[in-house]
Amino acid sequence: VVQTFQGQTIYIPNKDVFQNTVTNYSELVYRRVDVQVGVAYDTALENAQKTVSGALSGLHQDATRDIEVFFHSFGSSSIDAQVRFWIQNTTQREYLEAKSKAVIEIKKAFDKAGIEIPFPIRTIIAKGK
Repeated sequence: VVQTFQGQTIYIPNKDVFQNTVTNYSELVYRRVDVQVGVAYDTALENAQKTVSGALSGLHQDATRDIEVFFHSFGSSSIDAQVRFWIQNTTQREYLEAKSKAVIEIKKAFDKAGIEIPFPIRTIIAKGK
């Protein structure tokens, strides 16, 4: 019997537990938080990495690992990065709060540094009747 984060009770047959993998989020001391962010194409990427690392230094809790910022793709309006940092393994709510705080801190740091987080712009041209 498992209770979900949404407050539901789920009954899992024993055979499913024995025949499939089970993910235990509470066994380890630390848990990694992943956040996706995009920056404008004219951004100095090394500066964006340093800005993110500085913004998350207060949230990051595992001294054996660094905050990681990996740029991985050229999006339609941004260069996209995956940000990774570690927190002490706590409740799901605290995990979600850490992720939310990370987004807030990255946005504040980017605003302060003048780094743009772009959004797609669509131009609609109406044809005359």
